[in-house]
Amino acid sequence: MKKLILVVLSIGAFAGSVVAGNMVADNIAGYEMVTVTNTHTQFTLKYSSLCNGAPMPIQRVIPGTQPGLNSGANANPEHTDLIILTDDTSCRAIYYLSNGMLGDQFVPTMSNTWVKDGEFLPSTDTFTNGTSFWFISQTATNKPVTLTFTGQVDAEVHKGPVRIGPKAWRQ
Repeated sequence: MKKLILVVLSIGAFAGSVVAGNMVADNIAGYEMVTVTNTHTQFTLKYSSLCNGAPMPIQRVIPGTQPGLNSGANANPEHTDLIILTDDTSCRAIYYLSNGMLGDQFVPTMSNTWVKDGEFLPSTDTFTNGTSFWFISQTATNKPVTLTFTGQVDAEVHKGPVRIGPKAWRQ
């Protein structure tokens, strides 16, 4: 019984420390919501993957299930596309939001995934913090699209520990 009481008190003290703003973290998770009202909007990725800071998979940069995106069977001006600026000779890579159609067959695992133009499977490409890309949506001028970006904010960005709690502050 005494052990149970000590465990409960320890958990309560930890939770109280977090709420009081007494916990310091070296990395933080962040999110940003952006409403797009133009057909061509350029973004620069400010986040890395959560937990490990690794490059972020394209499928997580802009999840294909976000409302307002238009899927299709190829890169097409009527669909939502991403154009990634690259360092190779092509200078860009184009990805389209798949509607799940592979030829005349519907493949559910492809639906609402980003596929690199000229390829047929959901892309496994990743982006590092600082990658620039164009978000192309022909319908955004008539129907604004709200995108939510999430990930880990790199330590270099926030320059030191960040206090977590209702009175968060930066050092």
